[in-house]
Amino acid sequence: MFEKITRVLTKIATFLLAIIIFFFDIIKDLFPWLTIEQLFGAAIALFISLFIMVFADMKAIRLDLNCIEDKTLSESIAFVFKEKRHINKLCVFASTTGKIVPIIAANNPDIDDCYVLIRRITGTNEEEQLFNLRMNSFVNDWKELQKSGKIKKLHVKSYDFFPINYSIIVDNSFVIYGLLNSDSTSQTKVSFANPSIFNNKSLSNVFFIEKMQRWFDSMYDSELVKDYFEDTRQKLSKG
Repeated sequence: MFEKITRVLTKIATFLLAIIIFFFDIIKDLFPWLTIEQLFGAAIALFISLFIMVFADMKAIRLDLNCIEDKTLSESIAFVFKEKRHINKLCVFASTTGKIVPIIAANNPDIDDCYVLIRRITGTNEEEQLFNLRMNSFVNDWKELQKSGKIKKLHVKSYDFFPINYSIIVDNSFVIYGLLNSDSTSQTKVSFANPSIFNNKSLSNVFFIEKMQRWFDSMYDSELVKDYFEDTRQKLSKG
């Protein structure tokens, strides 16, 4: 029942977002805080969720998309890192990685290239400023992993829209994917739904992992995101 409701709400949200983008020039005066970049970012996140839903439906027709769904986020990361002791490329998309980075650190990672894509808010109210300060703390946790040699090269970029999902892509071998539940009382708080783990043991899973990697790469290279360290230096120089 919950899955059906989630599917319907995601489709409705995508439809409404498309209408808002199309008529943005007309309604932008009503929502001066809303930018077209934020709308496009949210649209991309919604589209990837729709893609996953459609892809999951396809298995009932002819594909066998297999996943593990009985583990918490901590258990999922531990499971994958036990299977992949050495990781060539790790890609993380999340809101803050505040929960993800300590779990990864606890599993003694050995990562060549780590790409992190996290949220950074351009607003100036107290909640938004506190959020960005917390983000700096979490990024420092990633940098500590790099200093300790557990990550060889670290790349961090930020986006400015409200995420609805998180994903951890491990080489071409695993994807840990889950939804983020928003808090109606806050613009920044989210909670993690338990993830699904996709491995590369079936053809459909291989296709799915490749699609997720292409999505992450296109988002990471898009104009919607900024280099986190450069953006931080610019804000400090202005401040």
